Amino acid sequence: MKTYAKLTLLAMMAAFLLGIHPALGQAIPTQPASRPTENRAPHGHFPIRWVNPTDKLPPGAQHKTFHSASMNCDVGYCIYTPPGYANSDTRYPVLYWLHGRGGNELLGLHAVVPLLHQAIISKQIPPMLMVTVNGGSNTMYCDSVDRTILPDTMIVKELIPYIDNHYRTIPKREARVIEGYSMGGVGALKFAFKYPELFCSVVGGSPVLFQWERMSEPQHTEMAKRMFANDAKAFESEHPTTWLKKNADKIRGKVCIRIVVGDQERGKPINDAFCKLLDELKIPYQYEVLEGIGHSGGKVYEKAGLKGFQFQAAALAGACGMKQR
Repeated sequence: MKTYAKLTLLAMMAAFLLGIHPALGQAIPTQPASRPTENRAPHGHFPIRWVNPTDKLPPGAQHKTFHSASMNCDVGYCIYTPPGYANSDTRYPVLYWLHGRGGNELLGLHAVVPLLHQAIISKQIPPMLMVTVNGGSNTMYCDSVDRTILPDTMIVKELIPYIDNHYRTIPKREARVIEGYSMGGVGALKFAFKYPELFCSVVGGSPVLFQWERMSEPQHTEMAKRMFANDAKAFESEHPTTWLKKNADKIRGKVCIRIVVGDQERGKPINDAFCKLLDELKIPYQYEVLEGIGHSGGKVYEKAGLKGFQFQAAALAGACGMKQR
């Protein structure tokens, strides 16, 4: 097998971002209305639909399924392979991308995959695989208290080993990164902090890092009951701040951290406080606040998506360039 070529980063070409699809945190409007499985589920949607097949895929992407033994069901995922993958024996690093609330393995697919693909073919970042994950529409990427909905177990113990066994990955933490938007941003941070032995870098886009008090809001009550049995301690035990504090020594200087939010987002003060905690723990990170932007995945990725992929590529090269704020 060929080893992965030395990663290099070229100058960012902002013009590429023009034309990015504007629907990361919403239903993907480029898909026909007659294909409801390609749109996000309503907030609070249970039961979860674990497989959402589609024949509308961006270049380089495939929709696949694998069997989750922990939940005894098939689970869908999409995988992007870069140009040349099929005709070589080269091994590649992997970026796992996590959708927001109400989504599945298709949400954001038609935005983030073309963005990554264009960055690769224009040599702004080195080649890598991307896996878009189905973490359940309203789970916060946590296992339910009653152990019937298990996205954490499924992703960490089943999906990642499956990808390493069925694709030409570089199966080690130094070649594995994670990223997500909104609920997916929370999930990405949680996984990176809970399992620092699995990931070398994380990008959290507009992570909704709210505390238990907000679970009483109407859009969250079903999740509070179904996932956490209305137990604040169950919720807090899986919060990214909990795992950050527990594993600070394993994270500090070893996991590259980047957080991006809009300055008009309701969650900006919470993200400010989270970065203050990183400062207190002396953990380096990047924090970018985008002017004039609310909670919009399309706008966040239009402004900062390529920069996030370049951050991930730098981490894969062993030099993520984090600074203590």
